[in-house]
Amino acid sequence: MKKRTSLTLLLLISHLSTFGQLKKEFNSIRSGDMLIKQQVEYKSPGKAGIDILWDFRNLKTINEEYTISYTSPPLQGDSIIVFGNNIYYKKDLIDQKLIIATEHNTMYYYQIKNDTLFQLGYENPSIKAYYSNPIIIMPENFDFGQVVNSNYESNGIYSGSEKINYSGEIKTQIDASGKMILPSGDTLNSVLRVKTTQFIFNSQDSSTTQKTGSETEYNRWYSKGYRYPVFETVKNINLKDSTVVFATAFYFPPQEHYYLDKDPNNLAQLDSIWNNSFFDQFPNDIQISNDFTKSCIIYPNPVDDLLTVKFKTSGKKNLSLMIYTSTGQIYKKIDKGNLTTGYYTEIINCSDLPSGIYLIKVTIGDQIINNKIIKK
Repeated sequence: MKKRTSLTLLLLISHLSTFGQLKKEFNSIRSGDMLIKQQVEYKSPGKAGIDILWDFRNLKTINEEYTISYTSPPLQGDSIIVFGNNIYYKKDLIDQKLIIATEHNTMYYYQIKNDTLFQLGYENPSIKAYYSNPIIIMPENFDFGQVVNSNYESNGIYSGSEKINYSGEIKTQIDASGKMILPSGDTLNSVLRVKTTQFIFNSQDSSTTQKTGSETEYNRWYSKGYRYPVFETVKNINLKDSTVVFATAFYFPPQEHYYLDKDPNNLAQLDSIWNNSFFDQFPNDIQISNDFTKSCIIYPNPVDDLLTVKFKTSGKKNLSLMIYTSTGQIYKKIDKGNLTTGYYTEIINCSDLPSGIYLIKVTIGDQIINNKIIKK
């Protein structure tokens, strides 16, 4: 039985070798990042396993987009940080980071210590709640199949005066991998799902057999090359009678993960994905001379509305400019015909491009340059 289990794990690890783990350098939250989030209609997250296809096409939008921001707590004076119900001294934070995630009117307090992400509590205008035992959100390296358990107790205040106390259990696991079709219709090929189940009990009765309290299930889908989730479902159940209190879903459009411009680790992963898939459609025998790469300038990048391409030609040559989406579809194509020797400037109107990452392909005669651009 042991040999069979070991063989199964070996095959699973081999299958997931390309993207079977969430790592701190690629997936830990960072101060200064901002996410765009949109509420959409709920759809069942489906079963656990490998080679799953999640189809979230054509989900109805419920609320307009809003932002989640990640910031560092401000200093009071030059050395003190008030963080929730805790006070820290700057000199004691050499080996840890404190980050506040702000979503609507709620602030969530996070701590990164020993390369593990913890949640310490949260606050909004109605509730202030802090955990006596920090909740483990994500270990340094989170492997497929790995289970992280946390027991917690929370003390706080409701409406400024009423004390609240509750306890609970949280279980988090990477339980599925596969492909995802996004609400936009685009497909992501390397996706992991993180399932978190949180039980909340009255502090006087923490027994799950009593069936009192609530259970909230979170499913978050991470795609290779993106630090934060691209999709999330949330469902809350009353344990007393198993009724669903609410169920909803959230979409984080990949083209609006603007932090990528300052995330070289994930940009390198996206480049690798493109080099191994989308770029394969281009001929490998094309030679790009150093002179040509130096004589073709593309700016600004990221671009808001007008993209400028400056280049030099020698002799009569055909020019074409093409902009591709991340899935390989041609979004814009410009053919200029034969150009004589000289310097040229082409202005491309990108104002109608949706925000996201694109490829621009510049072809002059038999010379080609492929360059990635980001549309704000």
